[in-house]
Amino acid sequence: MIEFSCPKCKKPLRCRGGAYVCDGGHSYDAAKEGYVNLLLANKKSSLNPGDNKQMVQARAEFLGKGYYGFLADKLAGLIKEIANDRELALLDAGCGTGYYLGRVLGADGLIGAAAIDISKEAVKVAAKAVKRADFAVGSVFDLPFADDTFDVVTCVFSPYAYAEYARVLKKGGRLILVYPAAKHLIEIKRELYGDNAYENEKAPSSDCFASVQTETAENTFTVGCADLLALISMTPYFYKTKASEIERLKNVTALSVTASFEIAVFTK
Repeated sequence: MIEFSCPKCKKPLRCRGGAYVCDGGHSYDAAKEGYVNLLLANKKSSLNPGDNKQMVQARAEFLGKGYYGFLADKLAGLIKEIANDRELALLDAGCGTGYYLGRVLGADGLIGAAAIDISKEAVKVAAKAVKRADFAVGSVFDLPFADDTFDVVTCVFSPYAYAEYARVLKKGGRLILVYPAAKHLIEIKRELYGDNAYENEKAPSSDCFASVQTETAENTFTVGCADLLALISMTPYFYKTKASEIERLKNVTALSVTASFEIAVFTK
């Protein structure tokens, strides 16, 4: 079990009688779904930040059909190489529904894991789906963990909170970033924006880390209308596109889609 830190006083939290308590007298109830909410009110940008229930459901349904299984397998392989048959402490920063974490943990039991996401709805789903990890609602910009806790931090489509990732990683620890490559969902972007479709930006660099390797994971598959709408709701395009333009996708019976990702590995 990986120990959380109190978001108020930074002292260690221990689970006692259905609550997480610290020596500073602060207490946080453990939810029945198997997580603890450590997101303080003054750290919220809205009443319910992060993905809402509808978006989380769409994400869980789409990922559950295996479209991004090739990416999950690639990520799991990288972490297995890093582990090299030794025990690791891993943080999934921005875990979403827990899909990638579940695939990474596998069945060998070598990895102790914690996961955090700002969306309470996402953490509820993740905590039910993945039993071999400790889950919390919280911000990646204010991680509820002590310094030098983890061997690996994974950041799959999550904010680049480099300073916090560096703080909680051990010396020589690995940060694995996954972000959209230039060709990611290019067919959907053309359907929505035509010739004005824009390319995704690369992850910014950081003085906290040195690059180890970068790989591309890419696959092309065909999605029907329902899965296409679920996919678009998982992306920033859902927020940036007019509702009338999203409606146009309902007339697309099937579309060949390219999913393309960059996987960048850094060392602290």
